[in-house]
Amino acid sequence: MANNTTEIGKPESTQSETPLCAQFPNRLAITGVLIDTVRQLFSSASNLLHPQLKEFYWAAEPTKDPLKAPYQLVIEDKFAFNINDAGIRPAILIKSGNWQEAKMLLGDKAVSSSDYYKRIAGTHSILVVAKTISQAELLAREVHGYLSQFGPLLREWMNLYRWEVSGLSEPQKLEEHQENIVITIPLSYEIIYAWELESETSRLLRQIIISAIMPNNTEIQLGA
Repeated sequence: MANNTTEIGKPESTQSETPLCAQFPNRLAITGVLIDTVRQLFSSASNLLHPQLKEFYWAAEPTKDPLKAPYQLVIEDKFAFNINDAGIRPAILIKSGNWQEAKMLLGDKAVSSSDYYKRIAGTHSILVVAKTISQAELLAREVHGYLSQFGPLLREWMNLYRWEVSGLSEPQKLEEHQENIVITIPLSYEIIYAWELESETSRLLRQIIISAIMPNNTEIQLGA
């Protein structure tokens, strides 16, 4: 049996001067990491495990070669994608889903410090769009395996608490274009983040705190 080695490098979205874990948590950052990661997978044929996918690739500019076009993947944010522009090219689209915040502590506040904590449970979907079921199946399985097998590294790089690529949906006809097949790869993750309140830095918070302890007939005016 031939030995295949699939590689991954740190996604561009996590290589900025400000680490992802130090930014305010947002879905756009996760979307960017997923786009970088999937593009990286298809940037080299040596990354792909299934032999029938060796001719598929991603490039920033659409090819003008009609023989290569059916193998050039579109890898984009779902909300910035127009399927009419893709033509005959298959697509892998990243779609952000729900974020649900949950309390970790009473009032979100740690007892012995001024830090506050919350947990975010988030979801994304990777949509694999192709002309045939077999093509969609092979591409979806390759992407699923890549995100699943390298999940521990991605979780570490993004400072996530949990990362789960749970499976593949059944093939379905794409609503906008019935001649296309779509398979969805659901992704779930959790982020724990902390923040600190310093009332001295906020005029609004000073107003609230001072008003709460002053007599009812006392009015205060904070300067600019």
